[in-house]
Amino acid sequence: MAGSIGPSYRLIADDIASKVTTGEWPVGEPIPSTAKLMELYAVSSTVVRQAVAQLRESGVLIGHSGKAVYVQARPEDAAAGRLTLDVLGAQVAELRAEVRELAERVGSANEVRDVLGRVEAQLIDLHGKLGYEYPQVRENTNQDAGAARSVRRG
Repeated sequence: MAGSIGPSYRLIADDIASKVTTGEWPVGEPIPSTAKLMELYAVSSTVVRQAVAQLRESGVLIGHSGKAVYVQARPEDAAAGRLTLDVLGAQVAELRAEVRELAERVGSANEVRDVLGRVEAQLIDLHGKLGYEYPQVRENTNQDAGAARSVRRG
């Protein structure tokens, strides 16, 4: 790291990712504690926590501060998982379009709610299989509700 340029936490995150890539810190194993990382890199706990948080966000590490943090995936595998989330996002957009189309064709708002429930259950399952929490934010809720109301009127 000597002679490297950039924020300390980023340099440490890059070094940890390198150790994971080379297998020095294998997938499924815990990384050293915050105290040991502070000693290893000669930085504060804040810098170590920022580096670990960055790697958690990217899917390389999993765990919480104050508890063990484990290697979840190699950086290249985590990147592939992010691509999968991008694909998942596109599928969600397609499903929303299908639901809107269905809402226009279906005669019962209850049927639309049933379909939406099944779609959401599938999305929750997909997020779980990818190791992510399902976001509870629902976009276009007003539009979907409006579409359902227009179906009842029609």
